[in-house]
Amino acid sequence: MLATALEDVGYPAVAEEVTLEIEGMTCASCVGRVEKALKAGPGVLDASVNLATETAQVRYMAGAISVAEIAALVANAGYTAKTKSSKQVDKSERKAAEAKRLKMLTLVAAIFTAPVFFLEMGSF
Repeated sequence: MLATALEDVGYPAVAEEVTLEIEGMTCASCVGRVEKALKAGPGVLDASVNLATETAQVRYMAGAISVAEIAALVANAGYTAKTKSSKQVDKSERKAAEAKRLKMLTLVAAIFTAPVFFLEMGSF
């Protein structure tokens, strides 16, 4: 749309591409929300989100929107976006930390659930 309008008046549209790491996605619905938020951004030509790799490929018009503004679109949808770089924490380390956190939450839930379960089963 915007690219076509620029080309119609004689200005070439300069498209750039960025890969973002998206944190917090857990299902296909999350992917849909992130894609919808990205595609609604002014200057975003195309967006493709991958749940398995937790990344988003975004093609946008240079000058119309910045990478920080694209990340803000993702943040407004409720997720965290960072530009992909080698300096960030390795994905396997992040997954291990998340697994450890989930194990702890499960243990806490079991501790609080067990007494209720045994008290209720004792009445039969």
